[in-house]
Amino acid sequence: MCRLIAPLKELGAGLIALTARRDSTLGCAVDVAIALGRIGEAGQLQLAPTNSTTATLAVGDALAIVASR
Repeated sequence: MCRLIAPLKELGAGLIALTARRDSTLGCAVDVAIALGRIGEAGQLQLAPTNSTTATLAVGDALAIVASR
């Protein structure tokens, strides 16, 4: 993912990232970092990406709606 940042910036693209922490490698490299925080997953072992993917989809959908207006 991070290897795509430089070529996209060369094209003049504005970059938004959804990440757990703004100070992550990805968060520091983009124009806007939206920190979702640490999201625990469902299940006893918390291994299956359930809650984090749902939160990411919800925020991504909200961004798409705002951008389309």
